[in-house]
Amino acid sequence: MFSATDWVLKRVLKTLLKKSIGRFLHSEPDLDQLDVQLATGTFELRNVLLNCDIVNAQLALDGWCITAGYIGLLLAVPAQRQLQQG
Repeated sequence: MFSATDWVLKRVLKTLLKKSIGRFLHSEPDLDQLDVQLATGTFELRNVLLNCDIVNAQLALDGWCITAGYIGLLLAVPAQRQLQQG
């Protein structure tokens, strides 16, 4: 079980993900698939299927067709944090 703050952060992240990359996902992610670390500024999206029709349309590669796609872990780290560590 997670706190009310975690729940709100996950709901906000889920809304942002739906607007930005939602068309590339086969289905809407569950809150259990999201993890937000406010202290580090990172978020994780786990175990999602890709919408291959949209991916193929965006890639438009002659002779290539993606028939199935799966992302085990998508980790987003703010650019400032990467620069500080780099």
